[in-house]
Amino acid sequence: MKILSVKLWQNVVVAVLIAVLFGMVSAQPLVREARYGGGTAEAQQGGTLVLGTVDLPTTFNPFTARILSDAFRINILLPALVAFNGANLSYGCYVCSDFEISDDGTAVTYTLREGVLWSDGEPLTAEDIMFSIELHANPDINSRNISKFALGGQPVVWEQLDENTLVQRMPQVDAAALDLANFPIVPEHVFRPVFEADGAAGVQEIWNVNTDPSELVAAGPFKVKEFRINEELVLERNPNYFVQDEAGTQLPYLNEIRVKTGADSNALLALFLAGELDLFQAELIDEVVGIRDAIDAGRVDAVLLPNAAFTAVTSTVHPNFQNQDPFLTELFRDVRFRRAISHLIDRESIIELALGGLGTPLHGPFSSGNTRFYNEDAFVEGESKFSFDPEAAAALLAELGFSERNADGLLVNSEGRTISFNILGNASEPVQRVAGQIVSEDMGAAGLDVTITIADTGSVVAPAMRNFDEDGNRTFDFMFTNFGGVADPPTRRNLYVLDGRARLWNLPLPGESAPQRVEPFEVELADLANKALATFDEAERREIYTEFQRMAGANLPLIYMYTQGLNFARSNRVGNTQDQLEDPISSFEGSQNGFFGQIINFIDSVYIRQ
Repeated sequence: MKILSVKLWQNVVVAVLIAVLFGMVSAQPLVREARYGGGTAEAQQGGTLVLGTVDLPTTFNPFTARILSDAFRINILLPALVAFNGANLSYGCYVCSDFEISDDGTAVTYTLREGVLWSDGEPLTAEDIMFSIELHANPDINSRNISKFALGGQPVVWEQLDENTLVQRMPQVDAAALDLANFPIVPEHVFRPVFEADGAAGVQEIWNVNTDPSELVAAGPFKVKEFRINEELVLERNPNYFVQDEAGTQLPYLNEIRVKTGADSNALLALFLAGELDLFQAELIDEVVGIRDAIDAGRVDAVLLPNAAFTAVTSTVHPNFQNQDPFLTELFRDVRFRRAISHLIDRESIIELALGGLGTPLHGPFSSGNTRFYNEDAFVEGESKFSFDPEAAAALLAELGFSERNADGLLVNSEGRTISFNILGNASEPVQRVAGQIVSEDMGAAGLDVTITIADTGSVVAPAMRNFDEDGNRTFDFMFTNFGGVADPPTRRNLYVLDGRARLWNLPLPGESAPQRVEPFEVELADLANKALATFDEAERREIYTEFQRMAGANLPLIYMYTQGLNFARSNRVGNTQDQLEDPISSFEGSQNGFFGQIINFIDSVYIRQ
């Protein structure tokens, strides 16, 4: 009897411990509403979602991630205090359970969600968040999120009031203050020992593509199970994930996400048509037609939604103001040259030939799909809008001293110098191949010697855009780049502010708060961006953003080209994709642009029909 009593007592203790642990995990779960896929009657648990990509991760480290696709993938592993809801275009709590904005708009108090665990069983605490802030704000680490920790040159100060409460204090009103709290949280118990031993350099070196997946601690819906460079990424569900559906079922529904790589979009399309991928974003019109024909012929069990929405993505071509050739640096910094380039971009032909008409011309920083702030009246031809017009381009180039041609038909100045440069594009963006051919032909006809290089994003494009030589210059001339955006701020905050890490035409050196040489219009754009965020008055903000669009269109730090329509294709075995939800997300970005990367768009509620 005594032995039985001991065993019985042990069982009771174990049961209590399990109950306590379960209570810790589910003490304050985030409930995914049924309208966003959480708890729909047909939702099933289990299964594997198979995706395809041209560029597998170049890092799992949120402090060294430089390309957007890496940031997307890290967002599924590491949570933030708040997350952007693409369906209602606003921020809501994620790791926090509540927030309160002060009456004067200069402080936000966050109450943390209790019971959140890392995938290794350690609790996610206020100390994790405060330490993450310390690392993101450290100029020596040079996180892509560093601009979230200063406003107008003054620091955003974070304070920990107690174990469950944080306060974010800003030097001025910020209408998009919650955007400043949207940064990846890292586990202090993993990163602090490295930081204390090896400083910023140590933080930059860990969690690379050679790291054992078991060392990659997560708190999002999935964690890394396997990673084979240039082959495949496999994610598995995080058993400690703190989100559940309305019925109380712990999310995610999926057991795994398997991400295959392909040499280009043609290879990925072939995999989708063979039934080996579950999702595909068709960009070229030929891809749209190929999928439609395969569905009609019954060769693939899928759904195609052509032109489902205008994306928030703005497609641009932009110069490098920090060129290694001083002649090109000065030429690119002259607004007349950038306007001439804009006049030589046949946006309508790119949209027609590459996209089959499923797109719209772009002349400024906001997509026309942003009905809240986009203002077409900001763009006046010849002042803030420079449509395809080779004659107008020729006149501007003549003002720069390029009015004669040499024996090769190239424009030359009085010193016999030609205008020769390369445009670098991403292999993962098929439209850039077509756009590059059209642009190079039109620029060649205008007397410019322009070549196009389509290269791998991780190994070529990202280093070219980010790495400086000893003189503070970078190696590329021009580059095709797509910039994402959300409703407010209507373009990424760190794209136009002077310390932003996305302003790829003129980038601050690591650790610096502004580029070494800044043009006056850049200061004005940064001031307008900050001014628009410094008021809650909607009418005033629209007026400021109209001037911002006018200023950007006139000065063209980015030469804006087009906004694509989203062509969304999915296997019928996938449930709860955004087109199937009660409130489809505006631009379908969570399931499509970056595929699984933006946890804010509910990848945790996607399921596979068994």
